[in-house]
Amino acid sequence: MKAIAFPTILASVFAFLAVWTGACGGEAQGWLEDPSGGVDASSGFGGGTGGQAGTIDGGLGGAGGNPGECRLSIDCPISYDECTVRTCSDGQCGTELAPAGTPALAQVSGDCMKSICVGDGSTTSVVDDTDIPWSANVCVEPICSDGIPTFANLDKWTPCAVGVACDGSGNCAIPVCDTDSDCGTSDACTTYACSGLVCSTTLSPAGTPCHVDGGTQCDGSGKCLLHAVNVVASGSQSCTITSTGKAMCWGDNYDGELGNGSTTNSGVPKPVHGISAPVVAISS
Repeated sequence: MKAIAFPTILASVFAFLAVWTGACGGEAQGWLEDPSGGVDASSGFGGGTGGQAGTIDGGLGGAGGNPGECRLSIDCPISYDECTVRTCSDGQCGTELAPAGTPALAQVSGDCMKSICVGDGSTTSVVDDTDIPWSANVCVEPICSDGIPTFANLDKWTPCAVGVACDGSGNCAIPVCDTDSDCGTSDACTTYACSGLVCSTTLSPAGTPCHVDGGTQCDGSGKCLLHAVNVVASGSQSCTITSTGKAMCWGDNYDGELGNGSTTNSGVPKPVHGISAPVVAISS
């Protein structure tokens, strides 16, 4: 057998490896970047084609495709125009007018109106009764009425805080009750009652007899008024006969002129003592 020198064998091996590397290098690099030239050649995204194989040095992978500006519209810069929206088409960012009826970006909260796009880039305001105003007053109900903010007073006795109710005029001011006396002092013309922590008031009909501050009959609004049939005045005193025949006087009473058993002046009629009803006449 003819001997082959070791250096000759080594040189052959290196030559083979160089050829094989060249054949595979370009194809391998091109395959890693997609031998077809990219993931989506039409959109410009992806890698380039693989290099030519078979050379000693091997082929180089192709250049990557144009990445473009966007894949989706959200990749594009935000448009701050009221009625312009951003778009992405074929990897390029753009804008277009928002359709008519699209809510505008800027809105005024609680004005019972809505700003919408017209379709030509401008805006207009339309009624929106769901855009209810806000109020810190717990005794009013904010509402919208045909685009106009309105505040309606809550009913009297509507609870508005711990132990307090609305007064019916938009104020949180009436204490709730536990007993009738918490609501007021009842008399012949007005009756106060407490039911379910809520006070109620009942007024006596006009003409109901009463004896409060010199009055004789309720007037129907809760007041006890004097119902006189004859009034006379003399100096600093006045006297009258009521519809029930009682004599009553008021005014200065330093010397007991009013006849009510005291010497205290009175601004309201007081019954005259020692005279039995019915009194039919009185004079100064």
